[in-house]
Order: sequence, then structure tokens, then C-alpha cells
Amino acid sequence: MTVTWSTVSDPDENPQVAYGECGSTSSELSPSTSTKFVDNGTLHHTQYIHRATLVNLLPDHEYCYRIQSNPSSSQYSFMTMPSNLTNPSITVYGDLGLQNARSVPLLTSETESRRSHAIVHNGDFAYDMFTNNATRGDEWFNMMQPIMANTPYMVSIGNHEGMYDALNYRARFTMPDFDLTENLFFSFDIGRSHWISYDTEVYFVYEATEGHGGVGRNFGPYPELALLQYQYIEADLLAATQNSDIDWIVVYGHRPMYCSDSDDADCLSLATWKTDLEDLFFKYGVDIIFEAHQHSYERLWPTYDSTVLNGTEDANDPYFHPGAPVHLVSGAAGCDEDLQVFDDGPLGPWSAFRNSSYGFGHLDIVNASTALWEEVHGGSGNVVDSITITRDNTKPRGWSL
Repeated sequence: MTVTWSTVSDPDENPQVAYGECGSTSSELSPSTSTKFVDNGTLHHTQYIHRATLVNLLPDHEYCYRIQSNPSSSQYSFMTMPSNLTNPSITVYGDLGLQNARSVPLLTSETESRRSHAIVHNGDFAYDMFTNNATRGDEWFNMMQPIMANTPYMVSIGNHEGMYDALNYRARFTMPDFDLTENLFFSFDIGRSHWISYDTEVYFVYEATEGHGGVGRNFGPYPELALLQYQYIEADLLAATQNSDIDWIVVYGHRPMYCSDSDDADCLSLATWKTDLEDLFFKYGVDIIFEAHQHSYERLWPTYDSTVLNGTEDANDPYFHPGAPVHLVSGAAGCDEDLQVFDDGPLGPWSAFRNSSYGFGHLDIVNASTALWEEVHGGSGNVVDSITITRDNTKPRGWSL
């Protein structure tokens, strides 16, 4: 477990994290490394990013911790995952800003009740972290601290992170393989599920406009980085398919391969980027693809190359032994750009369900073959949509037509 935090001033010596089992009188100290971060805005807003890795953690225990510095922080806590966890729960969403952050109260409540083992934030933070010389990023992290300081918080890069070559995004999170990929793509396990975060932005040329960051935005395409990512993902997927301790393979990236709402250009006229990754995910039998970017919710039938490949063993249940990955687009956690609507209805036979309301989702893996997905309203918590996915774990990995 790595704790990441920032300070405005440079500490005289690197602060430490004191941690131990909650209720225990003993604790350990973990030293931190500190890095000076200078935003590329006109004021060159400066702060110091600190990282400390907590070791020797026992499974299925609650740990309390605080930053020992001058001054010291409040106390926070987290749960470690049980050994050989077969039924992890993961909260998933994208596109959560500082203003109009509709889902934050419910997410905070769920964090306090330990609803999920981890949270996956699928791109677009703060709207935007670089705004006002990166002080909006500071405000957003302060708002999110009750959530992020108490639950493992995994991320991906979105289009709103592109300013100054994604400087704020690359510097202010600490994901697996951070020293290699700077949070752009990486993988991790949650129990017996394997997750890959991938960078959709390497494929896009994003025109510099006032509404999306101005002339300072540097934004793709980056073919060399795309190739490195492709090679990383293929090697990672190959290893996951050969790992008997992995039941589910889940990938997530910000922009969707398919969508039907009013902002559909990225997944229609600009969709040629998806071919390599979609083929890769199909080849290695990825179960679920989470996407965001659209400020709405859309569930697909099992789909590959725009073709619906529903399960055929149960005519009443297309998600029973599906023939392709299941795409779930959940990008409506709440931001100042509001919601998008489905003004033209479904834009392909692959669209199973559509909804325009603020919210986020829960993936509850039941066992090696069954997973439950639900999208909930970000205010009331009422279930907007739900499905059961039943994978055929008797067959080797890899889809085929």
C-alpha cells in the first residue's frame, strides 16, 4: 500500500507515515520520498509530492495511519484485502469534477461503510487539475481526501489530463509501475480479478480550444508510446491468462469504443484507434471493458467489431457465457459540463441500455464464474441498471468467432 500526499512547503527532512492495526498501541514508521513538483502555468505553482509504501501488512486487517510531519495529519484508515479473495467489490466511475460533483456525498458514505475493496476512477479529474495554476487540482484532492485516504484509489488518464503533456496527472498519483509508465498504463490484482488501466489519449490529436485547455495543451498522437503500451498490455494479458489464480480479467480506459449519446464523435468518426486494442482484448478473452468520457451511462451487449455476440446457451440471458467482452460506459459521476443525452436513440445493435443521470457503478464479483454489475444514481443510490455476467470458466481464455 502506497500513501501519496502533497505539501506546499519543502519539509526539512522527509516526513514519515506511522501506521499499525487500528486499536493497537504499537506502530511502524515508513519513510517517504519527496519530489518537487512545479506546474507549467504562468505562476509556476510549486508543491512537494511525498510517497511512502507501507509494508508487512496482514490480510483482512484494518490499519490506521497518519503523516508524521510538522504539522502531523489527521488519522486515516484502510482495510487490507483477505487472502485469496474470490469475491471482491469495486466501485467504478469516470468524469468527476470539482463543481457539480454529484456523487461525492454517496461515495463518501460508501467509503465510511467499506462498501468496496477499491475504487476505479476512469479518467477526467477536477475539470481540470491544471486550472488556475493547478490550484483547482489542490481543491479537488482536498474534496476527495475523505474517500482517497481511506480506500485504494486506482485511476486512468482522460482527455482532461492532457495539459502540459499530462504533467499534473503523471506527478500527482502513484500507480503500479509508476517508475516505468508514470500512471499512463499499468495492471494490478484485486483478489482473483486482474485489472489493466490503459491510455486512450495516445491515439488522439486534440485541437487546442479555449474550452479544453487553450494553446498550451499537448495532446497526441504518440505512436511510440502507443506501441510501448500495446506491448505492455499483450505481455500482461498473456501472463494473466496463464495464471491459475486469476478468474476475471477486466480492462479500463477513458474513451469508449462504442457510444450512442449526443457527444458520439470519439466512438464513431474517430473510432479507428480502437482496432488494435479491441483485437487484443478479444484475443485474450477479456471479460469486461469499462469506459467513461461520455457523461451518461450505456451498457452494451457482448460485442466485438460492432457485432453482437450474446451467449447462446440461455436464450433469455445474453450475458450467460457471452461470446465477447461486455462494454460498460459509466462517465457521469458529476462535473461542470453536465450530462449528455441520447437524442438519437441507440446508434448500433450493440446498445442494450442507456441512461442520462448522475451516478456510478459497482462490480461485485461473486465467484470464479459469476459477477454482478449495477449502475446506481449518484444522489439516491437507487439502482439504475443491473446485470449478471456468467463466464464459462471451463474453457481456455480467448474469444473466437
